[in-house]
Amino acid sequence: MKFVKNQFPNMNSDVTGYEKLEEPNIKTLSLLSFPVGIIAATILFFLAQALTSVHLDLDIFSGVYTFKIILIAIFGFVFFNVIIIIVHELLHALIFPEKLSSDNVIFGVYMASMFFAFYKLDMKRERMVFCMLFPTILLSILPMVIICILNINLPIINFLFLYHTTLAAGDMIGVYLILKGTPKNSYLKNKGYHTYYRSKLD
Repeated sequence: MKFVKNQFPNMNSDVTGYEKLEEPNIKTLSLLSFPVGIIAATILFFLAQALTSVHLDLDIFSGVYTFKIILIAIFGFVFFNVIIIIVHELLHALIFPEKLSSDNVIFGVYMASMFFAFYKLDMKRERMVFCMLFPTILLSILPMVIICILNINLPIINFLFLYHTTLAAGDMIGVYLILKGTPKNSYLKNKGYHTYYRSKLD
């Protein structure tokens, strides 16, 4: 495992024989991620509400809005962001074809705010899709399923898991682009920010 800062891996990688996937640039993706994340979180919330007999609440302050409580909530939210993003990227990496100890597994941070997990070699299309969705399944969908099964209502938990859904919007967009723009059973490879694919490995 390697760690890089302010650079995307594989910038000089040879992609001869690959096709480039059509995908938005980073700025456009960031703009698209916000509404997509809100829509996804809203759908998940109302679906969970429809499947449980209790009223799901998102009022994390429980009606008490003192300065101290709000300040604690802000610091807690910042801390949660750091932890959940690290865990999110780690979950991506756990689905990579090689172990975390491999030199082909890379963790990085771009512009001090964009964390990422990167695999340097080719990955089968189906595995790439599962890899991208795995954090959402484990940190958003599964918790809400448990909430529905147990009929519990903890506002802070409801909020945090739904908030993670908004963070995973970029992955959802990426999965849509891959499913739409690449053939079944193809192999994908990232060169920097961009994704390339080919029908089979040499």
